[in-house]
Amino acid sequence: MERKSQSRTVPALLGFVRGLVVRPPCALLLALSLTCPVEAGPGDLDSSFGTGGKVTTDFGGTDDVAAALAIQAKGKIVAAGFSNASGAYDFALARYNHNGTLDDSFGPGGRVTTNFGGDDFALGLAIQADDKIVVAGESATLISADVALARYNADGTPDISFGTGGKVISDFGGTCDFATSVAIQANGKIVVAGSSGATCEGPFDFGLARYNTDGTPDITFGTGGKVTTNFGGSDDQASAVAIQADGKIVAAGFTDASGTHDFALARYNQNGTLDSTFGTGGKVTTDFGGTFDLALDVAIQADSKIVAAGFTDASGTRDFALARYNANGSLDVNFGPGGRVTTNFGGTRDAATGLAIQADDKIVAAGVSNASGARDFALARYNTDGTLDISFGTGGRVTTDFGGGDGGNAVAFEPKGKIVVAGSSNASSTFDFALARYSAGGPSN
Repeated sequence: MERKSQSRTVPALLGFVRGLVVRPPCALLLALSLTCPVEAGPGDLDSSFGTGGKVTTDFGGTDDVAAALAIQAKGKIVAAGFSNASGAYDFALARYNHNGTLDDSFGPGGRVTTNFGGDDFALGLAIQADDKIVVAGESATLISADVALARYNADGTPDISFGTGGKVISDFGGTCDFATSVAIQANGKIVVAGSSGATCEGPFDFGLARYNTDGTPDITFGTGGKVTTNFGGSDDQASAVAIQADGKIVAAGFTDASGTHDFALARYNQNGTLDSTFGTGGKVTTDFGGTFDLALDVAIQADSKIVAAGFTDASGTRDFALARYNANGSLDVNFGPGGRVTTNFGGTRDAATGLAIQADDKIVAAGVSNASGARDFALARYNTDGTLDISFGTGGRVTTDFGGGDGGNAVAFEPKGKIVVAGSSNASSTFDFALARYSAGGPSN
């Protein structure tokens, strides 16, 4: 979902327990004209979650949007985004039990908001090994913005060992700086990625920062803990970040260096320098043939191949767009035509905003489609060669209507075969957090 701050528009930017009672086989139930349980198929909504597989959460604002999603070690579901319930925008988090009810042990009634003093938007979320929750985004005024981070204890209270009272404000060096994604390294250091703008109208460069576990800048990374990367365009923005098994850092987003927007990826060594073994001088761009080819999320496969997802308007309408790269940054020709895949849901504004890789290397992309005439959650699942997985939904695709203008922004896997998508819906006439859970048809991670 696109949302507008006071200063600019930021791109769109979850056991089976065997009982002791012997149950008759399904054939006997049918013979007796009794109901036989039907297992949810891959892509079906999980009826054990919320109401028919769907949950909405109102923070009291007119614009409550979940932008990021993560699953804690004990299976609790955490969604982060923003709410204007206070009159200004604040970080907003909600935690859910496995059945989709709000977790009363987290904040007041399962919800937490955090005010940094401006219009504050949480766009990235990661869970530490100790289950503490790290959220990254921005704090903006009419004329400037800075990177904002917050860390929370398991009960949703601010972690006062982090920054000042649990919060950190920093900048990449520009007037308009924001973080769109956050990842935790194996050593516990925190990496955020986003953009740095000379003004809030640009030009923008990729911006990355790394923090120690206490929230202080990690001065061993880049210059004073910060790195900016220029692809040669006026609109170079990082949408997502992921950490490879070897500790190298991959950021994905877009650039307009060619005159139109293309996928853009950069890979960094542990010290923040660009990795010269990746692409050209550590950078890669990919053109799908559209005016707007934007990567909005990135994930690393077990074999170290890199998958980026977003959208392209090459067909004249917006479609899901995915690209897969080899470890050296070249396009993987075993994935789709020449390393690229596009998927049309039948709408004019289909976009993949979230991406996750299953344990079997199938790829799930989630986002939005307006094929029904209104915006709905949209998911597609792909085989390892980039073809749509026809066992999932209808021909590999699923859409979900909450009854309003609905959009998915993030996707995550629960153990034991569940896919969770978080975003927003205005079915209640104002925007609320919206989550849906689907069967993956087997273990998903």
